[in-house]
Amino acid sequence: MTAHPKYYSFIGLVAPADRKAVYMGYSFLYGVIGSLIGSSVGGALYERILKPVVGLPGAAAQARAFWFVFIGIAAVGAAGLVLFHRAFGQDTPATRRGARRVMFGVYAAFLLLGGLFLWSAFRSSPPQYRTAVQACIFLLLGAGGLAINLARRPERA
Repeated sequence: MTAHPKYYSFIGLVAPADRKAVYMGYSFLYGVIGSLIGSSVGGALYERILKPVVGLPGAAAQARAFWFVFIGIAAVGAAGLVLFHRAFGQDTPATRRGARRVMFGVYAAFLLLGGLFLWSAFRSSPPQYRTAVQACIFLLLGAGGLAINLARRPERA
């Protein structure tokens, strides 16, 4: 809700002319990632921050702390977009190579996150199958992205 519609306008402005469709397709991943991580993070934060104080006098302060965590996540995301644009806003062979390295790290983080989710899904008793499905999605996104990233030959400067 906070990203639309200016987010898509921004993506259209920074995308190289020959890659606008790819950028626009990838721009929907925020919803996928947010749904996969958000429900787990939100649930864990609720269990740790809000649930212990439900009905107690300090609940309002804890609720503010709970929402400030999400404000912080949104601020980090917005800062990331600004930094990405400053670093890779010009379409040159050098910025394409740099963006490729950044995306390699993002895909590797997806693999790591998928492994962490998978480990936590089967660590508990009974197994958390919803978390296992989330893990598989992250593992597929990470492995697929790395495979495409590694298969593509870097452009020469």
